[in-house]
Amino acid sequence: MNEGKHLLQEVNDDVREALSSDSAALQALRELLESRGAVRGSGEHKVEIETDENGHGSFETKKETTWYVTISDPVHITDPDGGTWHVKVTDTAQENRLVFEHKEMEKCKEYSYRYKTGFTCKLKIEVWWSEKRKTTFKATIKYTY
Repeated sequence: MNEGKHLLQEVNDDVREALSSDSAALQALRELLESRGAVRGSGEHKVEIETDENGHGSFETKKETTWYVTISDPVHITDPDGGTWHVKVTDTAQENRLVFEHKEMEKCKEYSYRYKTGFTCKLKIEVWWSEKRKTTFKATIKYTY
């Protein structure tokens, strides 16, 4: 299984290198994948981010090959009780392109997003709590692509 994952990563690296010098080929591949619905799925991530004494915390995902998919669905804060949150998500693999930002987020409400990834995606999630103290930000991020 690990060998297969390694081989797939090598193929992805080779494709990325070959396409990086040919924007027309890259665009054609992107259009083909989108038109065929080649990449579809859904899931959810449970996120936990420890904050410092100022109520700020951050987390970064690992860089993944995403093949230009569009991801969307709601973000739902599950903990802690009280206060509001400022949540900012950027894609550091795409020059810190903004994925999602919302201020005054409350627990138990859903906040929608929609984002089209690049060939790769690496998310940085930053949170600021109105309470300005240590806690653990917990959220469920659902996604469809």
